[in-house]
Amino acid sequence: MMRKQVLFIWCLGMVIQLHFVLGASSSSNPKSALDQSTVTVNTEDNKQVVIANGIVTVTFANPEGYILGISYAGIENVFNPKLERIDRGYFDVVWNEPGKTGLFQRIDGTKFSIIEQNENIVEVSFSRTWTTSLRGSNVPMNIDKRYILRKGDSGFYSYVISDRPAGFPRVEIYQIRFVYKLDER
Repeated sequence: MMRKQVLFIWCLGMVIQLHFVLGASSSSNPKSALDQSTVTVNTEDNKQVVIANGIVTVTFANPEGYILGISYAGIENVFNPKLERIDRGYFDVVWNEPGKTGLFQRIDGTKFSIIEQNENIVEVSFSRTWTTSLRGSNVPMNIDKRYILRKGDSGFYSYVISDRPAGFPRVEIYQIRFVYKLDER
């Protein structure tokens, strides 16, 4: 229970930081002019999911859930353009089975779904279910990465639901993080 609380607090802190970074990147206040925009999700391109609210647009790889780009206040992408698109925004974990060497792993989703969608909010999910065929190469947990964009907000929210059902191998987790590699200009 304590680990879930720490993960939630850490993720909330990262969202707040990203919100301030995005909010500070423009001297004008785009929020006031665009408050009336509805929140949308576009899945027409099977390889990408785009959520937008008229202020910020977030583009994800489908179904992996990597954040490919964030557009804000006339900036086409706040991420570092020198990096590969899949290296700009992702979720990772450092873990091991007891007594073994630690492994670094980016968590790829294998299934995309829309949790909620209306004119005020969009919540999307990129999930992965662990199977025994993944033992030793993938952290033995079911993982669901979630992203929320609300009407009128200049940032988005992210969190992870991790589930380790009875019978899954024991695991030690050292680090869990969302990574956002911003443009250095």
